Amino acid sequence: MHSVFYFTGMGGQLRTGLGEALADLGVEFTGLEFRGPFAELPRAQQRSLFSEKLRQFESQGGRKLIAVSAGGGLTLQYLLKHKHPDLDVLLLSPAMGGLRVKWRSCNERICRSLRLVSGTLDPVCPIQLAQDFAAQHEYVSFNPVARAGHNLPHREVRAELEAFLSDLASQSGQICPGI
Repeated sequence: MHSVFYFTGMGGQLRTGLGEALADLGVEFTGLEFRGPFAELPRAQQRSLFSEKLRQFESQGGRKLIAVSAGGGLTLQYLLKHKHPDLDVLLLSPAMGGLRVKWRSCNERICRSLRLVSGTLDPVCPIQLAQDFAAQHEYVSFNPVARAGHNLPHREVRAELEAFLSDLASQSGQICPGI
């Protein structure tokens, strides 16, 4: 069983970058790459395919979602319309600038927990927008990374991953390296 669903950023690959870090931590994961044919699909078809993959993951007991940049923006758009009350979500530098959904009118819980991490200098995830979103939703926590842009420092990402995944180690009875 896969314990994490990972949705890459634009052009990302599941087995490099963050995916490599997940593998190094001993995390079993599946996911979706935001590149190639998927990136060329109309937004509605992207959401539909993402929905299908996410529901399949959840039907097999998966409860953790990590999404980055463009994958994070699409994830947030999707969750604001389709609630997933058992899902814990970590969004790293999500592309919020073009968010078309009026999240201010969405007062319902969209997932069990949502952790939003963004650099204070990130042009793709405006700091004020991220702060406003977190302030209006009690289940959302926000970590603004000082003086970081869209590409977060590896040490910050590693710390966020370890915190987000810490309960997986205790549930399985195994300690992942570094957790």
